[in-house]
Amino acid sequence: RGEEALRASEQRYRSILNSSPDAVAITDLSSRILMVSRSALKEFGAREPADVLGRPLSDFVAPEDRDRVSSDLVLALSGSAREHAEFRGMRLDGGTFDMAVNASFMRGAGRRPIQVIVTVRDITARKQAEAALSQSLREKQELIKETHHRVKNNLALIVSLMRISAGRSAEAETKAVLKEMQTRVQSVILLNETLYRTENYRSVRLSDYLSKVAAHAFQTLNARPRDLRLVTDLEPVEALTAQAIPCGLIVNELLTNSLKHGFPEGKSGMVRVVLREETDEQVCLEVSDDGVGLPADF
Repeated sequence: RGEEALRASEQRYRSILNSSPDAVAITDLSSRILMVSRSALKEFGAREPADVLGRPLSDFVAPEDRDRVSSDLVLALSGSAREHAEFRGMRLDGGTFDMAVNASFMRGAGRRPIQVIVTVRDITARKQAEAALSQSLREKQELIKETHHRVKNNLALIVSLMRISAGRSAEAETKAVLKEMQTRVQSVILLNETLYRTENYRSVRLSDYLSKVAAHAFQTLNARPRDLRLVTDLEPVEALTAQAIPCGLIVNELLTNSLKHGFPEGKSGMVRVVLREETDEQVCLEVSDDGVGLPADF
């Protein structure tokens, strides 16, 4: 009856092993193979169990990974290793493949490990897909970087042409218009630089971007730096890129208006830019000055 129960138990083992789509092998604590599933035979390039039984499992691991397999087994026996790992597998014909390995212990009396159940999954296709995706991502990143550089250079060229045209013009009004246009284009350049540095093209730190826009506009348009000063109070707020562009243009226009109309010759004062998050879905952007204010009939 004992022999019959042992045979039945072994049959259950084999049924479980052979029903698994993953390769399954049972080894002793020296990693010598005691039992394998049909999937394991196919994975290891063997025709029958005799081709693999009694061999160390490391025979089916690429040479460059064998030391790591041995050290992982030692650590696992001490209870301080992770159970999941990835290695390069090797078949009997010398072919290699990527495999994900999961090992767990069969325990006997006193919970002492007596055997190791090793599950092997061929992840070659996944690794190839990951490599192709990484390559595609690198190519796209290089393309985006090149696009950023070209956009920045072209916009900088436009600003330079405006500056040259303003320098050649004898009309004060024309000079002022060209200078205002320069700040508008510069606000787009600043956004381009912000996106490039963060490498996040969907959203941008609005507070950082508006701080740069305000500082540049104030530096470019403020003809009386001793009399007028810029104060910013910007909470760290993230915004979609599509939202940041009009916000930058709006701040640029409002600062232009303040500097152009708010402080008649001889009057000193302050221009203030505030950004604060009022709710989870609502942000307040405020531009103000302590100048002469709007006309009564505005």
